[in-house]
Amino acid sequence: MDYHIWMLYEALSNHYECEMVLKEQATQDLKNVRLYDQSFADDGNTLYVEQGSVMLNNDDPRVYCKHKSNYFIIESSNVNEVFNTIICHINETQNWINRINIMIANNCLLSDVLSEFKDKLPFPLMVLDVSQTALAISENYGKGTIDQNWDQMIETGSLGFESISLYNELYKDSIYTKDFYYVPANPFPYPSYNRNIYVNGDFMGFLSLILLNDSLTEAHRGWYYIAWECVSNWIQLHIGQNDLLMRSSVFEEVMSGNFDNLNYFKGILSTFGWKENCNKQIIVLGCVSNHLNMNAHIAKLLNNKWDYLYANEYQDKLVLLCNIDRLPLEQQLHNIRPIIINSGYYGGSSNIFTNLSEAPHFLLQAMLPFWSDSVNIGVVSPCQEHILPYTFHLLKTHARMSLTHPALLQLQEYDEKHKTDYMHILYVFLQNQCNQTETANSLHMHRSTLLRKLAQIQQLTNVDLSDYPTRLHLMISYELEYAF
Repeated sequence: MDYHIWMLYEALSNHYECEMVLKEQATQDLKNVRLYDQSFADDGNTLYVEQGSVMLNNDDPRVYCKHKSNYFIIESSNVNEVFNTIICHINETQNWINRINIMIANNCLLSDVLSEFKDKLPFPLMVLDVSQTALAISENYGKGTIDQNWDQMIETGSLGFESISLYNELYKDSIYTKDFYYVPANPFPYPSYNRNIYVNGDFMGFLSLILLNDSLTEAHRGWYYIAWECVSNWIQLHIGQNDLLMRSSVFEEVMSGNFDNLNYFKGILSTFGWKENCNKQIIVLGCVSNHLNMNAHIAKLLNNKWDYLYANEYQDKLVLLCNIDRLPLEQQLHNIRPIIINSGYYGGSSNIFTNLSEAPHFLLQAMLPFWSDSVNIGVVSPCQEHILPYTFHLLKTHARMSLTHPALLQLQEYDEKHKTDYMHILYVFLQNQCNQTETANSLHMHRSTLLRKLAQIQQLTNVDLSDYPTRLHLMISYELEYAF
């Protein structure tokens, strides 16, 4: 583990009178402790211990503990005693961290991890997932210890739709923050100190420390970082066992046309009582606002409430796979309409299908309402209402009397002439939601090679892949091309 100089200063303050002297911004990268020797080159990761008269040639017999250019002075001249006190503290702390890691490996609860920090961090802690639902809350701050909002978090795991909406509106860019960030008291009654958790580059949630009426010391920041590391380790280790995360990943694969884990997804649906060849329809919902994570929040709300549908975020939309043998689509829409109206959603529905391997085709049907700028909150229109208007729109806006996007025709012609595979590369790129890394992996291609080929495709077609209607038209064109 990495220490912060303030953490050691605080620990030594329990044994000695100490004085901190800061020459630069202190950093949490202290890994080793050594007795000072002027022949040693300072590696920037070591705390050196020695009398000031030896370390700084200042005739001071007191013990100095120096990290980079920062140091604290101890009211003692006994170097060995101070050094041994530091070593004992570090050993005790490392044993404690090792014990937490063993707990994590033995499948402890996430709340057990938070409880280990109750003496180091005298603040309420909570871990929230990507849907902003609490996965764990400090057990030493139970109901009645803070306020009604905190009690609601304990009871329901959420502060509710309105609070989450306001938070996301104010702090929607916080998801991209890799370091600690401070959130003022609005909309919550207390400010918080947060750090996001990522697994393989994907945002998984964040660890939040509620500040109440106390200020956060530099030592507290150091212990908070270690708590964040432990929580991240727990999530990393349990991601394969986390039903929500695994479902989301497999759902995205199936909707993208990757059926490697199709049987696993069928198994998930069977736990809800779904028969393999039941009649299904897809609903795709878009939101009028860009509230961060609201798709994930609503998806979790729907999944917890009903077992005849499965909801998940896909390509910035909320996608619902509906079992209409369990409940007809009209009744499902009736049940979810208050939620989608309150949340500002609208969208479309597909035709009926039975085979999950056909889901990507029917997903495109449900996405047809989004080709236009028309927005009707709470309305989920069937794809049949949009097929003819969309077809006439394509025929009217393109010179050739063809439903196929001109870019596809250009690539097809170029591939035939130059023996290239640009048409297939663009198809895989669209299937992978324009994710370069996932596309490169799917094609077994080096990322730099992919970027070069994508640049060539862009130069040939001048197609705007950031435009949703363009991507939709391209995917429909591919479906038409590969269907005949």
